[in-house]
Order: sequence, then C-alpha cells, then structure tokens
Amino acid sequence: MRKDFVYCIEEAKKCERIITFSFKGTINLIDKHLLDSETVKYVMGCNLGRYANNESLNIQPFNLKNAKPGILIITTKRILHCFRALFSNEIEQIMLKDINNIESKGNFWGSIIRVQSTTNIMDINIRSNLVTEVTKLLHELRDNPKDVISHNINNFSYAKESIERIILRKAKETKGILTASEVVLAANISIDEAKKHLDAMVSKGFAELRVRKSGSLVYTIPDILDMNEPLEDF
Repeated sequence: MRKDFVYCIEEAKKCERIITFSFKGTINLIDKHLLDSETVKYVMGCNLGRYANNESLNIQPFNLKNAKPGILIITTKRILHCFRALFSNEIEQIMLKDINNIESKGNFWGSIIRVQSTTNIMDINIRSNLVTEVTKLLHELRDNPKDVISHNINNFSYAKESIERIILRKAKETKGILTASEVVLAANISIDEAKKHLDAMVSKGFAELRVRKSGSLVYTIPDILDMNEPLEDF
C-alpha cells in the first residue's frame, strides 16, 4: 500500500476519524485507484450524500436518505468517496479543479460540508470539531494546487517524496540498473530533470554512468546493484 495513504490512515486512526477493520475492502480498492500524480492528504470515515440538483443545505438528524457510509479521501487532485453498494465497493469523486463552492452548516446534531461542482453536489456528514480543518484544506488544495507540498493537520505533516528517494526506490525494483526514461515515468518529471538528478548522484558517488554495447546510457546504483545480474553487455 502507498506510503502517503498508510500515513494518513494511521493519523485518522489516532484521531478516531476511522475504524479500519470496518473498511478493509474499500481501503484496498482506493489504494488501487490512486494516481501516481496525486498525494493523499486526508482520510476519514463518514456518511456522504450526492445530489445532481442544487438542493438547500439542511441538516436532518438520523435521516440517512441518499447518505452512503464509507471512506472519504482528499488528495491533491480530487475528493474520493468509497462505499459499499450491495455486494461490491464503489467509488465516486469530484475533481478539485471543478469545485466552484464549499460551504458548511452545523447544529446540535452535527455538521455538513457541502462541496459543489458544476454538475454534482457532495454533502459530507462530519463531526463539528473537524469542519474547520477539512474546509481549510479543501480551499488550500483547490486554490493553490501547484503550491501545496505539505499540509499540517493535528500536528501531522506529510512531505512530498524527494526525487532521490524515487530514484532509489525505482532502482531497487530494477536491481540497481535504470535509465533516465524510467525515472521520468516514476517521478513524473521531464527527461532533462531526470538526467540532472541522476548526474548529481553520479557526481556525489552514489551512482555510476555506464554505456551498453548498444550505445544506450544506463545508470547503476552500486549499493543496490544485483551482483548476479549479467553485465556483459556493458
């Protein structure tokens, strides 16, 4: 399971926002659908209602009409809600870039955060003490998508994984031998940036640049390199 997702799940458990054993199947489904280009920022269990029309925002205690219990995940790109539907788990979403309004309303019984896009409405049933931090996070991610690298909630911080760590993780998968193109796909950066980071690791002595007999350039990480891997073609 992805590290950012695990991190946020553990934080949600500490803050009693989720009971994981109730949502094991949904957690696994979400993990499979997360994109490499997004980072998980927040996880919580909640009831969520979804509407196609602009209904007024009302809080009706114990009214579960159109409310689906499940897990809410906020990433740097979208809001995901995974829930149980008959004999399978399903996912619904709203892209952050499509959100045109965020509002909240509360009373003695609880609170609702309404997230509205051009075509859909999500009503998130939420504990009153979580409204401010969730609303703030949604506004920050929607309004500053390129500037958000880390976000603190309840003294918790998740930082974006460095390019060097991505390179080492990828090298471990490829037995210590990798190309700039593989780094491009793993880190979602340009080919020039990939070469820049790889060459920096070479200059620091953490990597070596090799040339195959075919003429293609590859980088090797000596600390990870599988010595049983045939290198006769270098």
